[in-house]
Amino acid sequence: MNVLGITSSAESGAALFIDNLPVAAVNEERLSRKKLDGSYPHLAIDWCLQSSGLTPDDIDQICYGFSQGFAPGETLSGLFERAIDGYGDDPEALRIIKERLVVEHRVDTQAREEFFAHTRKKFPTTIPIHHC
Repeated sequence: MNVLGITSSAESGAALFIDNLPVAAVNEERLSRKKLDGSYPHLAIDWCLQSSGLTPDDIDQICYGFSQGFAPGETLSGLFERAIDGYGDDPEALRIIKERLVVEHRVDTQAREEFFAHTRKKFPTTIPIHHC
């Protein structure tokens, strides 16, 4: 089984596993020569595939991760509930946390949409994509 791991954030990169063994991995910044390149890791993906002799059609599964953000299915209310445990007696802190969570959720949602758009352009739509 050929599994490609992709992260797209401040430390974007890709890693390729063949039959559960790591065979290639690189951060996007190593190839783009841009420190902390947070763009979609096109170069890293291409390098992993090329170095292993595989094509996008040879990939059986894609796993993605984000260095920060929300796990799929995690809601703002759930995150806010967790914040109450630590700051429940400080209304100003809760207001600031809530505002920040709303902004972070909007940014995170946009980043995920862009990530999936790039991934679907590069790989067949039949390949499953999982959060890992």
